[in-house]
Amino acid sequence: MILKINMNRILVIDDDEDFQDYVKGVLESDYHISTASCGRSGIETARDLSPDLILVDLVMPEMNGIEVCKVLRQDARTRWIPLIMVTVADDDERLSEALRSGADDLVSKPFRHKELKARIALRMQAPNDRGHVDEVLRCGNLVLNVAKFEARIDDKPVSLTVLEFKLLKYFVQNRERLLSRDKILNAIWDREVSERVVDNHILSLRKKLQDSHYTLTSVYGGGYILKPRDMA
Repeated sequence: MILKINMNRILVIDDDEDFQDYVKGVLESDYHISTASCGRSGIETARDLSPDLILVDLVMPEMNGIEVCKVLRQDARTRWIPLIMVTVADDDERLSEALRSGADDLVSKPFRHKELKARIALRMQAPNDRGHVDEVLRCGNLVLNVAKFEARIDDKPVSLTVLEFKLLKYFVQNRERLLSRDKILNAIWDREVSERVVDNHILSLRKKLQDSHYTLTSVYGGGYILKPRDMA
């Protein structure tokens, strides 16, 4: 089995494929790079992958960067993710609107490689002011305290490994949504593992959720879904 280097994930949302390739060339030695070619697919990818940072172009057809940013900031699954808006615009009002929409920083095209890398590093290290550190996720009688890596059912602690906690958090953030094994692998594991490893971890997690109002259910050929126990 070949292990991958554990690197942070960056999502690039831009309708210009040449720019996507350019950013990959600049950053892929230091980060895992995922791309989306429009605002709507970018939002879905952000929800699926929970990247460590998002680069989004301000000017895109159908759904521009400001609209994308507003949607991401209103979603509990993505509101904490650092976001840098990329723009060639020089309209002060437009740039102010970008910041008001929730962007953490702006970088103008064309930019120097070192500048982009420095801005990304700064945003990843900066304290988060959207409540991610103290984030508490509730799912029926199941409560996750993200800062403490703590899970409770009916206020009783549930013993989880770090990986199990990350897996459970991902399911809670995507409750009642079918998640394929590929999505789970990409979101949770930083190394190449088999689907059997995913299945075994979910089986272990399912046993630990026996007293929860929600349960993990497998869908043949589809993946797994966290849904209310009375609907399973």
